[in-house]
Amino acid sequence: MGWNRTVFMLFCVVFMMMIGCEAPEDRPTGIQRSWANNEREKIKHLMRGIESRIRDSDPEGIMRSYVYAGTSPERRHQNYLNFKRASWTLESSGYHITDLGKALEELHWRELNNGRVALEVEAACARGRRWKDRFHLYRPEDEWLVAAAQLRPPEPGRQVELSVQDAEGLTSLAQEVLEKFRNNDFGEVPGMLPNTFEARYSTERPGPLGRLFSREPRIRAFEDDLRRVSALHIERWPDPPEGLPAKFAGGMSVFLPYEVAYTAGEADGRAQEFGLEVYATENRAKEWELRKLRFRDLPAP
Repeated sequence: MGWNRTVFMLFCVVFMMMIGCEAPEDRPTGIQRSWANNEREKIKHLMRGIESRIRDSDPEGIMRSYVYAGTSPERRHQNYLNFKRASWTLESSGYHITDLGKALEELHWRELNNGRVALEVEAACARGRRWKDRFHLYRPEDEWLVAAAQLRPPEPGRQVELSVQDAEGLTSLAQEVLEKFRNNDFGEVPGMLPNTFEARYSTERPGPLGRLFSREPRIRAFEDDLRRVSALHIERWPDPPEGLPAKFAGGMSVFLPYEVAYTAGEADGRAQEFGLEVYATENRAKEWELRKLRFRDLPAP
């Protein structure tokens, strides 16, 4: 009899787990259920506000209104980076959360009572692309705020949607660089670059045949490329607005791609083109600074 009772009790426990029933002591009262629904409405209001600010490409507004200010400076800065990169995606103008109601229903009332919840939502854009964004929310007092967010950044090499302020800052930076080229002040260009290996050198990976013979990547100095450019007859250096919009380069960096027409002394004077890429990074002061310059498709020396 005792053994049968044990088996029966075990069966009941497993059955309750399978159908997702809550244990009696974990089941909310009517008052608790009403309170939890009220908290879900507060989170819904928070998420709709964030959704709207992402569509407006307004990470600063999100930080002011919806992000918890009591986190560490590093965490707060990381939140800013995540929202800023999300605002750069071309899909940001059509950003909307498709399953917010379902995600809110899945928040357990005890999690809500503890004041900390993890919310995973399905986000989508006007073109129908879908992805997952994650938010860790915290209720320091009466209102919910974002403690941390993980949002989909732009894909490397894809065009980004810049605010007017960012576009103006990048245009001004590119204008300074191109002005040196237009005035044939090639010797002053290296001084504009940061003193980093990435800015001073580029790495050229070996092709399939080179990899077959275990050839090492070739390191090329930027100043060597610059000398090759200075020996060309440039038809016309581009104007910065022609290089916008920019493309994503990872982190908080973007690059402006330009095509430059030149002749290299052919008998027929046929014009060719090489690429110039101006890489810039937004620093901690939220200002744009030059990261590196790259030339593509230069003629062989």
